[in-house]
Order: sequence, then C-alpha cells, then structure tokens
Amino acid sequence: MDIADSNYENNTSINIREKIIVKKYQNFSRMLCEQRALIKLNRENIVPHLIESDFGNKTIKISFLDGKNPSPEFLFQKLPLLCESIEKIHKYHTIWSGYLCSPSEILWKNYMLRKYSSRYEMIRPYISNIELIDKFFLSEFSKFSFKKSNCLLHYDLKPANIIFDKNKNRFNLIDFDRALFGDPLMDYSKLWWRAWNIDSVSINKLEKCLEKYYEIGNDFQELMFFYTQLHCIGALAYYTSTFNSKYRPIANSAMELTQNIIDTRIRWKL
Repeated sequence: MDIADSNYENNTSINIREKIIVKKYQNFSRMLCEQRALIKLNRENIVPHLIESDFGNKTIKISFLDGKNPSPEFLFQKLPLLCESIEKIHKYHTIWSGYLCSPSEILWKNYMLRKYSSRYEMIRPYISNIELIDKFFLSEFSKFSFKKSNCLLHYDLKPANIIFDKNKNRFNLIDFDRALFGDPLMDYSKLWWRAWNIDSVSINKLEKCLEKYYEIGNDFQELMFFYTQLHCIGALAYYTSTFNSKYRPIANSAMELTQNIIDTRIRWKL
C-alpha cells in the first residue's frame, strides 16, 4: 500500500511480509541526504538498512523496523535510553557543515548565519514586526561560541520519526532525508519543540541526560531556545514557500513559539 510519510513529501510503499520499504522522493537532494546518512550509519542497529538506491526513479529500498511511534510522555519517561540512540548518530564527527547532499568546509557559525539570512528573506513579506526576529537573532548569535565539534545530525527529530522496539527495548530512528552536519544540540532542540513544546521540566531533564555526553555550559538553556527559534524560522519559511494547508499546523506552532520566545507583536500579515 502507498501512504504519505510523516514529512508529507515522499511516497512510501511498505511490504510487511518481506519487511521492505520503498521510498520515492519528490526532491533528489532529500534522497541523497537519506542515502548518504544510511550508508554512514550502516554499522548501527538503530536505523533502517539501505538495500538499494535507484537514482533514476528517485527511490531507495530499505529494511522495515519493528515497533511503534512513542508518545511524548513515553519519550520523556525513557529519555536516557532515547539519548543513547541519538548519540550513536552524533558520534560521527566532521569538519563539514550543511546538508549531506551538499556539505561544505564552512564554519558552523557561518553556515547558520547564511541559512538564517535566506530563511528571513523568505518570510519577510508575510510577517508583521519581523525586525524583532532579526534583532533577537543577531543579539543571541553574538553571545555564543559554538565550540562543539560538528557531527552527523538527524535534523528532524520528532515522535513520528522515532520507533520504539519493545522486544529489544531500543529506540530506532527513521527518515533521514534532512540529515545534516552541525551542532548536536540542533537535534535536541527540534525534539524539545516537537515532543514537549519547550516546557521547563523537559529541558531540565534533557540537560541532565546530556551531561553524560557533553560539557554542558551555563548557556545551555539559552542556546536551546536560540536553536529552537531557528527551527521555527525554518518551519515558517517552508510554509511560506508553498502555503500548503497541510503544513499550516506546524507553521502555527512555530509562530506561537516565536511569539513566546521573542515578542507577541510578531504576527502573520493579514
């Protein structure tokens, strides 16, 4: 059967009997990101196994992973175990920045600035008081040293892209079509937003879990807010590039968080 996956953009055919998934991509760069990520992670047991790539038809064939999408509450309960799986991805360090389809030897800080600038221009015609976003970004951007080394990121961590295998007591990760090289906290900030809507209880527990893997500075929570806002700007830009109604709920969530983090005067133009 054909179903739309959690990113809405790719058609996914699942053969349950043979435990095979065939994904067909609208965008070749998204296919290349996922293919390269799965090749890099082929020794890990938490991601699908890449079976075959068909560049002409923009499809890949991957193994089917048993399990179910967990609820945000279950993810919170099992957060140390979830972090253990995520860190199996983050252990692949690099000097590169950017999407796996076209990475470059640019500093992460410069890559973020370039990415932000392009997204800002995309949303500027549609948002009132947008200069408040720019003021926030430039002020926060100047505070951080961004000293963590770049690593492989999933870059779209949310409950729909996480599968819990009850029999193996393990979290598996799927849908790497946005895989990127960058700061690992970008992954956790996206998860913080999409699973727990940036509440204070979850970030305190997340900070405690990450102390096992990283040197956590005093600016951890402020940096998480900053990265979450970058994700929100990306979601707003994606919506304004299509104005497809199926992306509207995520865009509304991104707008609400932007108002909460920066200023309630930021709104859609009528």
